[in-house]
Amino acid sequence: MIKLKKLINCLLPSHVVAILRITQALFGLITTLLIIKNVTVEEQGLYYAFINLASSYVFFDLGLSGLLVQIFSRLKDKKNYFLNNIFIVQKYYLKLSFFFFIFLIPIGYFYFNTSRYSLPDKTWMQSWLFLVTTIAFSMTVNPIFSIVESIGKIKESYSIRLLALLIGTLLSWYLIFSHQYLYAPLAVPLALTIIGYTWAFKKYPYIFQFKSKHKKTNESILRDKFHASYKKTIPTYIASCLFLFIPPLISFYFNGSASSGQLSLSLVFMNMIGILSFSSITSKIPLLTRLISNNEGAKGKRIFLNEFKKTIYMNILGYFLFIMILYIFKDHSLSHRFLKIDELCLLAIMNLINQVIFLVNIYYRAKNQEPLAKSYFFATAGGLLIAMFFGHRLGNIGIIISILIPYVFFCVPKIIKSLRRII
Repeated sequence: MIKLKKLINCLLPSHVVAILRITQALFGLITTLLIIKNVTVEEQGLYYAFINLASSYVFFDLGLSGLLVQIFSRLKDKKNYFLNNIFIVQKYYLKLSFFFFIFLIPIGYFYFNTSRYSLPDKTWMQSWLFLVTTIAFSMTVNPIFSIVESIGKIKESYSIRLLALLIGTLLSWYLIFSHQYLYAPLAVPLALTIIGYTWAFKKYPYIFQFKSKHKKTNESILRDKFHASYKKTIPTYIASCLFLFIPPLISFYFNGSASSGQLSLSLVFMNMIGILSFSSITSKIPLLTRLISNNEGAKGKRIFLNEFKKTIYMNILGYFLFIMILYIFKDHSLSHRFLKIDELCLLAIMNLINQVIFLVNIYYRAKNQEPLAKSYFFATAGGLLIAMFFGHRLGNIGIIISILIPYVFFCVPKIIKSLRRII
């Protein structure tokens, strides 16, 4: 244990973030292979429908956990702000988790009972209840990680996340092997909640005192900052959540679990590539925010452009290799679990546009700006509405094209304009 701590201390924050991202991708790949091996095509679709619908917790967070990192990174007296405001933020997240729970339980019951391919039995109901409950609890630990990262303790935060990922993933594999695959998604959030609170209780016990110095003053300061920053980011985060989770649910609802499973599995692999490519820039978000907000824009711009190029190159290379591997093994039985090659190419373009939007937002959010918010939101919402019509008739390729076309015509011109302002 002591040797492990020494090893972690020798690593840079970017190294720890990269290790976590690589581990996420590797474990995600192994989990995907276990799902393919141990469940049917229909059960695969149901598994990912569970995950996608439960992941709607991000609609309640709406990027607040990420915004907290940038807001507190701008502050000079970080330690006192951390001490005085952690409880205020915690209280807010307790409300969010409660509303998430009472909202999603009936939504899941309605969705799975009224879909075109409704489930033949009710065995899923208990696992759905446990999954939503676990995620609701795990939401309350997010602000602790965010504010710890904002005061520069990125290695500490990501090391705890990595430990939770290791334990949670092992538990999820056991559940998949036991054919309790619908319980597998709750393993990681359960581990994150238990380990996260244990760490916070030992390292930051004042979090649990349920009081805050200068509470009214701090709530007023936080409210002002959130009204200035949070309002601008909400359309972007809603659009991001819609893009990530709604297409597979549309496919499941209209075309069944097998079709949804193909789209979900393809998205999972592309998201793994995205997670890996963002490792470096994720660790530099607090630094970029401080540089840009403290009138050191030239240095911040230089760092951002280097990270931007690195991230995009890694995305393109990853998508290319992924599609080429599936093309080479297109006659293998496992390839039928994924989308067709033409559908994958279109999906890769759509994902790449989203990755560019995320990158551009990192830079402008440090300046308290959100130039892509409206175009991104309306393109995503409009595309999904169109996808409900064409997805029902054309399947997954109809869903992808319906979203991709608005992105090309509404988002790409805005992206080019925003990048020109940076360069």
